[in-house]
Amino acid sequence: MKSIKHDKSTKVPILDVPILDVFDKIIVYIYRKDIPLTEIEDAKAIIDAADKYGVDSIKCAAEMYYVNNFHITTENVADLLYYADAKNCLKLKEAAMKYLTLHTDEVVASDAFSSLCDSKHIMKEIVLSMST
Repeated sequence: MKSIKHDKSTKVPILDVPILDVFDKIIVYIYRKDIPLTEIEDAKAIIDAADKYGVDSIKCAAEMYYVNNFHITTENVADLLYYADAKNCLKLKEAAMKYLTLHTDEVVASDAFSSLCDSKHIMKEIVLSMST
């Protein structure tokens, strides 16, 4: 069996991560298990990149930062549910569902609710979460 030689000087471009700083934070986390987050936007960008590249541990860490620092409102709860569902972020989804349960009347009366009604999948999850 032949061994494959790799040229360590070859650069691999990563074009689909919009912020080089995000990729740097992923690398730091891989080696130090520390995620230096200070902004919600950074957490979301890290969730996106970690989801794409399958780095679940940093995705979970960024998700927890997001859950602990994102202010959920009637206007943004629908977007948060769609995002959490798309990225399979269970803690984000749980936080959004909790908000929805505690503020049902306001959410149902909002424009955000009509967009939630477009997704049978998410509406089913909402109904099931409210029935338990």
